[in-house]
Amino acid sequence: MIKNMINWFCFANRNRYHNCFTYPCAIVSKKGKLLDFNREFKIIFDGEINETFSNIVEISHDHDKIITEKFNNKWELNYLQISKKEYHVVFFPYTNDNFLADIPSPLAVIDNDGNIVHFNAELQKYFNTAVEKQNLSNLFNFNPNILKAVEMSSEVNLDNDKTVLVKYKPTNCSTWIMSFTDKSEINEIKYKMINAQHLQSLGQLIAGISHDFNNMFTATSGFCEILIEKTKNTEIHEEVEEIMRHIQNAQDLSKQLVKFVSNNNIENCNPYNVMSDLSRIASKLVDENIQTEFDLRETNHNIQMSSSSLERIIINMIINSKDAMKDTGNIKISLREDRLDGDNYVVVSVSDNGCGIPKEYQRKVFDPFFSTKENGTGLGLSNIAKIVKNVNGKIDIQSNKDGTSISIFLPVVRIKKQETKKSEKVVTESKKILIVEDEAGIRKIICHALKKKGHKITEAHNGAIALEKLKKQANEDDEFDLMITDASLPELHGGRLSMEAKKLFPHLKILVISGYDEDTVKAQFLDYDEFLPKPFTITQLSEKVQEMQ
Repeated sequence: MIKNMINWFCFANRNRYHNCFTYPCAIVSKKGKLLDFNREFKIIFDGEINETFSNIVEISHDHDKIITEKFNNKWELNYLQISKKEYHVVFFPYTNDNFLADIPSPLAVIDNDGNIVHFNAELQKYFNTAVEKQNLSNLFNFNPNILKAVEMSSEVNLDNDKTVLVKYKPTNCSTWIMSFTDKSEINEIKYKMINAQHLQSLGQLIAGISHDFNNMFTATSGFCEILIEKTKNTEIHEEVEEIMRHIQNAQDLSKQLVKFVSNNNIENCNPYNVMSDLSRIASKLVDENIQTEFDLRETNHNIQMSSSSLERIIINMIINSKDAMKDTGNIKISLREDRLDGDNYVVVSVSDNGCGIPKEYQRKVFDPFFSTKENGTGLGLSNIAKIVKNVNGKIDIQSNKDGTSISIFLPVVRIKKQETKKSEKVVTESKKILIVEDEAGIRKIICHALKKKGHKITEAHNGAIALEKLKKQANEDDEFDLMITDASLPELHGGRLSMEAKKLFPHLKILVISGYDEDTVKAQFLDYDEFLPKPFTITQLSEKVQEMQ
């Protein structure tokens, strides 16, 4: 580029060419006679100018470049022939080591055999040994043939676990400029992006499965409630109630899956009570030769987390500690209160005397899909990290060859005391209700429960039929008081159905029921009055309908 610029000046105005540069420039005859020079040339060589160029410019060579040295500064001489008898000589500041030092990226000048001629301090940071006068083959897997290839770059793994992209660019002096681009950070970003995509897909899968489970549990628990009512004062009543308890446990797990995906967790629990209950079964989670010890300091503080979420966190940590043991060992589970940065926390800790976590893995153990186990999924500790993050908690990990201690700091929540209200007998008014639900079992339970309460029920198994029934009522100048609709419906989506229903009956109350969380429903419904998540009980449904009078 510089030479092209010089040529342009040269042929644009040959006589005054030397005056166009801020660098020293002179016109020299073929025999070496100094013919003319610019102001900058005079400043540098003032008092020494005579007719012979070689007398005032002591020429030497450095890496095939013609240079001169003046006042401890090196100048590179660029000769350009402008006629058969004349040359223009332009002086450019000659830099090699200095020019590399000013560049913040790792750079080196190498010869054809891969020997390092010059380098900067940034390059040295990548190696534990001195790089001065080294051959590249002593530093990494270098093949000199790459300098003859079309694509003069290669990806190299260094001894410090860094991955770098090495590029080679030829100079005009039989040397090469070698540059390093650290790909470790780029690869880590790519890794996190892939994990994020995996988590997104996993979240969608969990949400879909939970939705289907919630539909099943709604119908199952509904029929079980009817059985409980019908089997009162019979021999099988207790067994039916036991079935209901197991259904409720399954419902709770399904709810936790939805909360895990949706980042919503509004339930509270007392960690002392949860961990006291867990201490009774902890020994069953580990082998007989591993001892578990609980050190629980009683606390009256609650945390914004469901009891099942806290149980899952502790169980995951106990299992990870167990896996760190070879034959025997001890696992200590503790609970205490602490104050951090002016805020109150309860601290749940699990410590073991296992093999410890290598330092290079400690930052990664909570990353999704990261696992050192042969058949590990890498989701156990990442699930813990997500749950803790959702409640603005903190995680501290301490590990060495003698064991590991993981402490989870969970912020406490203040529970407002609610005034107890005297129970009043509520008179239920009969309502005209349209039930829209594609799952036959759920529809049957809802209709049965609300008919029993004295409501007049019309049912539809998809959105299109429901809209027909709404239009029929409108033509007959008759109104529904309430529409209970599932969010996901065949033929016509619940959100579109609700919008059309409000056009026909502006004062119609709409109750949306769904196996998805309310945030998902809000994105699909422009107008609705109340939301009831599946699975729900007959009692919860009846109370919600009563509230909407």
